[in-house]
Amino acid sequence: MVRRSSLARQLLKAVGSALILLAIAATGTWLILAASEGRWPFTVPEPPPREFQPERYLLPEGPFIASPIVPAAEVQDALDAAELVLGVTLGGESRAYPLNGLNHLPRRKVVNDVLGGQAIVVTWCDACHSGIVYERVVEGRTLTLAVSGQLWKDSMVLYDQETLTFWSQLAGEAKYGPLTGSQLRRIPSVITDWESWCRLYPQSTVLFLPSEHRHFRRDFYHQPENFVLGISDGQRAKAWGLDVLRRNAVLNDEWKGQPVLVVFDAARATAALYERRLAATVLTFRLAGDKVVDEQSGSSWNRVTGEAETGPFRGRCLRRLSAVLATRSAWNAFYP
Repeated sequence: MVRRSSLARQLLKAVGSALILLAIAATGTWLILAASEGRWPFTVPEPPPREFQPERYLLPEGPFIASPIVPAAEVQDALDAAELVLGVTLGGESRAYPLNGLNHLPRRKVVNDVLGGQAIVVTWCDACHSGIVYERVVEGRTLTLAVSGQLWKDSMVLYDQETLTFWSQLAGEAKYGPLTGSQLRRIPSVITDWESWCRLYPQSTVLFLPSEHRHFRRDFYHQPENFVLGISDGQRAKAWGLDVLRRNAVLNDEWKGQPVLVVFDAARATAALYERRLAATVLTFRLAGDKVVDEQSGSSWNRVTGEAETGPFRGRCLRRLSAVLATRSAWNAFYP
């Protein structure tokens, strides 16, 4: 058993009752310090597997409380029109999470929220530029996730306070702890600019986190060769480089034997992946001016929402798939 040191006592006194998670690799023993529910110290008998060796880059932080949630219309002018947001639609509700707000403080990078009646966690990793939304219910238990303060393969590592399991943000997989091997279910989302989001989802709410930083804007992808739009299912993976998509903004492709549509709107910094099958019809798309049009009906489709805006299919929506934007280096580290 590892004894409480005076340094540890001072640390706990400094943080009060806040949850502190600190993994220390020393002489083959990992210690987790948790100032929560009287669990101190909590000793893990085995070190993490050799393939999972994250690097610490900051102190861990407890869960961020998702507030304030306000109607987007009320704060539309408070955010820059060119700012990028991570947008999600679930159960008839839409919500935007501005990237500059998520990136402002480490603890903001992981937001436990409820949308459309579903418990979700919104995650943002600036190291690999991936904004991913997951359902946070695993084996019937709703988890509360937070920043662990570690990076693994250039991607953020999370932990849940219920089981003290470590999770890979980019893969959504439990890598170490009681839930090792479990997978978080990815929720389809999209990164686009604030102006477009407000126009397309006027009834949306927004996690309003004022920030002086304006780093994440429409021109963020000025070096598209460094980024990919990727999708994976834990066993297989596929990615499309933004440099390719900048030259070919509409691609008819396949994923796991199913027809898919890859689209990129450089003006709005938006990349998305959709199923090409609508009911029993497989559609083939092309770019006509600045419109995405299907060959079968001539309907035009919105690249951000996947909805047909004109033509026989007007009002119909393509199913969005859970593809994510990430740096090419991080994606290749996970899916070489």
